Amino acid sequence: MVRVWSKLPKCGLRRGTFAALLLFWSAPVAEPSPDLANAASGLIGPALSAAVGVLMRHSQLAQRGDRKMLSVHLLYEVPTVLGVGIIAGGIGDYMGMSVTTISAGAAILGWLGPKGIDMVVGAIAKRFGIGSLSQMAPPSAAIDRLDMGRDGK
Repeated sequence: MVRVWSKLPKCGLRRGTFAALLLFWSAPVAEPSPDLANAASGLIGPALSAAVGVLMRHSQLAQRGDRKMLSVHLLYEVPTVLGVGIIAGGIGDYMGMSVTTISAGAAILGWLGPKGIDMVVGAIAKRFGIGSLSQMAPPSAAIDRLDMGRDGK
C-alpha cells in the first residue's frame, strides 16, 4: 500500500482516508432483493415520464418569466417527480394499464403538479358530492376526536 500511495499525486487525502476508500471498494456487494429490483424497475418509467411533465411545466413558467430556466426551483421538483411517478405507477398497475399509458399519465400528472392534482381530485369529489379535499379537516383533528371518544370525555 505504501508503493501505491507514493505513486498517487498529492491530492490532500490522508493515508487513513485512502485505506478506508480501498476497503470500501473491495468490500463484497450484496445482491438486491428481487422484490426491490422489480419495484425499482417499475418506478423508472413513470418517474422519467413525470420528470418530462415537470420539465414541461417548468419551461412554461420560465417562458412566462415566472422562473429562471436554470434555478434552484428544479431541485424542489425532485420530490414531485418521485411522488407523481409512484402515484401514477400505482394507479396504472391497479387499473391494469399498459406501460405506455402509465407513462403518459405520469407525464400529465407531472405537468399538472400537486396544485393541479388537488384541483382535479377536488372537482371529481365535488361532482360525487364528497366535497373538496382542501375543505376536509386535517387528520390530526380526526385523531383527536377518536382519542376523546376512548377516554369518554
